[in-house]
Amino acid sequence: GGVLTRGGEPLEIAHSVSAIVFDKTGTLTTGDVRVQALRLFEHAAHAMGAAAEADAAALESRTSLHAHQLALRLLGAAESVSEHPIARAVVAYARLELSGAELPLPNAEDAQILIGMGLRCTVEGARVVVGTRELLASEGLPISAAAELTARVLEARAVTVIFFAIIIPGGPPPVCGLVGVADAVKADAKAAVEALSASGIEVWMCSGDNERTARAVGAQVGIATDRVLAGLKPQGKVAHVKALQAAGKVVAMVGDGINDAPALSQADLGIALGAGTDIAIDSAKIVLMRNSLMGVYAALQISKATFKRIKLNFVWAFGFNLVSLPFAAGVLWPLFHVLLPPELAALVMASSSVCVIMSSLLLRNFKPVGMQSVGLVEAPTSEHVPLAIAMAPTADKAALHA
Repeated sequence: GGVLTRGGEPLEIAHSVSAIVFDKTGTLTTGDVRVQALRLFEHAAHAMGAAAEADAAALESRTSLHAHQLALRLLGAAESVSEHPIARAVVAYARLELSGAELPLPNAEDAQILIGMGLRCTVEGARVVVGTRELLASEGLPISAAAELTARVLEARAVTVIFFAIIIPGGPPPVCGLVGVADAVKADAKAAVEALSASGIEVWMCSGDNERTARAVGAQVGIATDRVLAGLKPQGKVAHVKALQAAGKVVAMVGDGINDAPALSQADLGIALGAGTDIAIDSAKIVLMRNSLMGVYAALQISKATFKRIKLNFVWAFGFNLVSLPFAAGVLWPLFHVLLPPELAALVMASSSVCVIMSSLLLRNFKPVGMQSVGLVEAPTSEHVPLAIAMAPTADKAALHA
C-alpha cells in the first residue's frame, strides 16, 4: 500500500528498471535535519590569533549582541528565504537559541538563491553569503585552514557542512564560519538498497553534498563507493541519468526536493516521496504516500507481478479459446454429429472472462518478496546536540570534537 501511480504507464516501465538513482537528503535520510555545530573563524586573508579577537570586538562594538549572537541572527535571517531542509534547520535553531534574548530574526533583502550552491542576500545592511566552498571562493572569501580542517573532520562523520560569511560595509574584516548539520539515515534505507541490489538493479546515489559526507552516508546504506556521486547540481543529476540511459539502462530516479525535479522528469520512471516538495511530486510518475523507501522496492515488485499476471491471463484466455473455438465450429460433427449449442458457447466465453478477472483479483493478495522480513519502524531522529560555538583562530581539539 501507499504507492500512487499516474495511470498505467509507470507500471509498464517499472518492471524493466535496471538502474535506480537516489537523492540523499530527505530521501535516503529522514530529512529531519538538526544543527550539530556552528563555529566562527577569522577570514583567511587576515592574520591568525589576535585578528579574530579584534574582529569579534569590532563586531560587538557595532551592536549590543555578542559576535556569535550576531552571526546566528544574520545567518538565520538569510536562510529564512530558502525552503531547503538544511535552511529550515538553521532557521529553527537560530530562533530557538535567540528566543531567550527575545531577538526576532530580521528580514533578508535582495536574496539570490543559487541552486546547488547556496544563497546571498543583505540583512540589516550586512552582506551575507551562505553555501558551498565554491560559492564563497567565487565571492572572494577564501576559507581559512582552520575552518577547512574542522569541516573535514565533521564531514568524515557524515555531517554536512555549510559555510557562511558576513561582510559589514565599512566595518571589520569579514567573519567566516561554518554550520554542521546532520540527519539520520532512514530505518529502512539499508534494507531497501539491499533488496533492490539483490533483484539485479544497479543502485546509485547522487547528492549535492560534499564527497566525504556523501560517501559516509552511502556506506551506511550499502551503496558502493564507485556509485556515490557527490557535489552535483541539478544539471549534474540529469547528466548522470542521461549517461545511464545512453548505456542502455532503464532508469528510475527517487527524490523529494526542488533540486531533484529535473532528474525526476528526465528518468524513465520518476518516484517522489509524498512528504517531498510539490514540484518533485508533480515531476514524478509514482508517488510514495508513506515515507518508506521499501515502497520503491514494493512498486517495482508490484509492476513485475502485474506483468506476470497479464502474461498468465493472456495464456489462459488464448488457451481457453484455442480449445473452445474448434468445438463451436463443429470439429466433432463429422465423427460424432455433435455441435456446441450457442447458449453453451456463450457460457464458455463468459467463463473465460470471469476466470481472467478472478486471476487478476488475486493481485490484491500480493506481497513483495522480502517485505515480510523487514521490520519497518519509524525512523529515529538524531538527537539535538548542543551547539558548539566560539571564535576559533585555530582548529583546536575542542573544534574537532564540536
